[in-house]
Amino acid sequence: MDDDDAVLVERYLRKQDENAARMLYERYSQRLFGFLLRYLGDYNLAEDALQETFFRVLRSLSHYDKRRPFASWVYKIALNVARDAFVSSRKVAFSEIDPSLVESAEPERMDCDLALKVRESLEILSPDHRSVFILYFWEGFSYQEIAQILDCPVGTVKSRMHYASMTMRRHLKDIVEAF
Repeated sequence: MDDDDAVLVERYLRKQDENAARMLYERYSQRLFGFLLRYLGDYNLAEDALQETFFRVLRSLSHYDKRRPFASWVYKIALNVARDAFVSSRKVAFSEIDPSLVESAEPERMDCDLALKVRESLEILSPDHRSVFILYFWEGFSYQEIAQILDCPVGTVKSRMHYASMTMRRHLKDIVEAF
């Protein structure tokens, strides 16, 4: 039986229950790794960022506001870690990623050529536009949830999505027309 996130957080905070921490990690690590990999474009950076994300999550669990969705809070931490990693490292081209490493992170309906083109297109987006695009299309968050993660108004999220979508559409136009 799966405990919900709030119960696991409470178990960890009250009893330092390592099993609760492990369950939270198992529940979120795969999705977060996919997000971090798409955002950073580098497998090793994404692995490091995932570990740093969970280190920060466990260190700051006592500050988690239980009235907000736990997933939004975790993604906010992951995004902050990703931004730090992005700024402090040299940017690796998405086209250099081995597609077999991100198989589970790509939409299943995409073939390899389209997936590569999408990764290349993500590279040209600004970090703000990239984060909104990934959080919406791959992670399935609503505009409201993205606004919570990014600490910005919903209107800003919509604006960033508009510009990200226009850029992606322009960059992917040739490959989309081939279908």
